[in-house]
Parts: sequence; structure tokens; C-alpha cells
Amino acid sequence: MSRILTSSWLIISTAVVSSNNITLGLDYIYRIYSKQNNQNRNYLKLFEHVLNLIETYPHLLKKNGARDSDYSESDVLRIVWSPIFELLFPPNQHNLIVKTGETISVMSQEHKQDTYSDSSNVVAFKIDIRVIFKKHGKEIDVVCGEVAKNDEDSKVITDEGKLSRETKDAVDSILTLVETTAQAFSAQISGSTCLIATQQLTGNGLYVYHPAYSFSLPSCIEELGSFKSSMQKLLSFQQHVITIANILEKAGTKKYLLNQQFGKHDEADKDGEATSILNWRRDTFYTPPRNKEARVPLVLFGLPSSGLVSRLLKTKYSEGEEGVVYDQFGWGKKNDKWHNKVTNETQDEYPYSEE
Repeated sequence: MSRILTSSWLIISTAVVSSNNITLGLDYIYRIYSKQNNQNRNYLKLFEHVLNLIETYPHLLKKNGARDSDYSESDVLRIVWSPIFELLFPPNQHNLIVKTGETISVMSQEHKQDTYSDSSNVVAFKIDIRVIFKKHGKEIDVVCGEVAKNDEDSKVITDEGKLSRETKDAVDSILTLVETTAQAFSAQISGSTCLIATQQLTGNGLYVYHPAYSFSLPSCIEELGSFKSSMQKLLSFQQHVITIANILEKAGTKKYLLNQQFGKHDEADKDGEATSILNWRRDTFYTPPRNKEARVPLVLFGLPSSGLVSRLLKTKYSEGEEGVVYDQFGWGKKNDKWHNKVTNETQDEYPYSEE
């Protein structure tokens, strides 16, 4: 965090804590706002947002601050977190946009439809909040986020696996454009707490999840001093996401085919073995549509090597050519005749005595 922001927050938090008056901190923000550049103005708006939350919506920030029936998961997203993401990633900058409200990745939808092609009721992951790189009509997820009301909400547990797969799809979609080492972010939100993690494809079929930042928003005036650390983590997160957006921007206008499964392997070496990072990808397991059994994706564990395929074919045809099943003595029925693969003789009659 810059010196100006650090000093400003120290002055704001000290004034509010000493006076026990949120309005005093807001007044200081308004006094210095016009002298700041556009970026710092957004950060001051974020300071303002935090102060307003403590003043107006403390029940959304405190555990057991209100009865569960008094507010919803959507309230936590709409009131607390959506403004923060919008201030970190304002529209018309770095080709990044923020989408909220259980939106669906177009690419995930296409790939789930491929897996359950015989079903008409296919809906991919509904994601609470997404930060998307968008250019020339193409959307690539950079951040996927899920929201629960508090850490006692069972949705926190179910969200973890879902969010991991959502972010894995984001990594795969980024790789289709940059074809090099890439990562995507996940944000698991529980009330006023947020865990930001990265996911990266580091080896053949190996997707690594790594927690990066964990922080909580201040829930009362007494906790304002701790927001400096949370703000630093938010700014670091912002810069990493912008870096990914810049990489995608430089990648150019390579066309991504929606009908191409993540498991399709386009690049291989001269021996046919998968060596490109594109070939490290795996298909995603999607929850089945209603009244459908779960299906294992086509390329969940990787493609067999060309050597393995050759050995399997050799074994198959040594045991039974063209579907002929031979017994332990080499006899098998082939085209209504009995053939012995040991002697390569063929005869009309059954070779064994009838009992």
C-alpha cells in the first residue's frame, strides 16, 4: 500500500477510534478526495465503504450479528462484497468486468453439455461472483467466487469442492489462449471473511490449489486498525489479477472454439506423446443433471500412450483375431469353421468328442 494510502488510513482509523464517530472518518475522506488521482480515489471509496458497513450493516459483519432469517447470502454479496470487487476492478480498465448473481461460464456450459449430450436440462456451475477478462466478445474467467452467510453455514463445505472445479475450468480456459504456465484465483467468502487462493496446472494432470490470502473485514470501530493488513492483501490480489489480464491481452486474438473439449489434445511431439502443457489438462467432473446418473468425463485420467495402445492391440489380436475366441488348445470358431491358431489348420467338424 502506498505511503499516501497508509497515512490516510492511519489518520482515518485513529480519528474514528478516538472519537467513536464514523462520521469523522468519512469527513476526512471527503476533504482529501479531490486531490487524489483516479486510482487513489477508488481506494478512498473502499475506505468509505468499510466505514459505512460498520455504521449501517454491522449485523452482516459479525458472527451471530443477526438471525439467519433476517438476511440472505445474496445480501452479503450485494451489500458487502460486490462493491469491493467493483472498486478493485472498475469497468473499462484492463478489459476486466465483474459479474455477480449465480452466472454461468459459457465454456463450462458447453463442456457439461458435451458430457451429458442426451439431456436437455444441462446447467453448468452457477458462480456467485466472477472477474472476467472480456475482449472481442470472448470471456475468460480469471476469478471465481462463492459466498456463504457465515462459517456455520454448511454451504461453506459444499462450496469448497465446487469452487475448486470452477477455478480449474478457469485455468483451462486461460491456457487455451496463452498456452503457457497460467493461474486463476478463487475467492471463498463467509460473511466478512475471505479466503483467496490460486490454482495452477503444474504437471501432467496435476492441478495445485494454494491458499494465498485470508483476511476479515473489520466488524466494529475497535477493529479498524487491522484493516491495513486486509487492504494490503486486497491490493496484492488486485495486482495479480491485472497481471493475468495483461498476459491475456498480449496473447492476441487467438480464437477459442467452444466446441473443443478441454480434454482435446492438439499438440504432441513426433512420437505422438503428449508433451505440451495443453496436453496436461483434464476434463472436469460435473454434477449430473436431475434424474441422470453421474458420468466420468472422457479424459479425466489422461490419454493412454501410443506404446500402451500398440501393446493392447497386439494382445487383443494374439488372443482372438477378428473377435474369434480361442481356447487353451488354440481352437476357435471362425466363419462357421473350426480354426486352430497353433497349426493354422481349419476344419468343418467340432474338434472334440461329444460327451
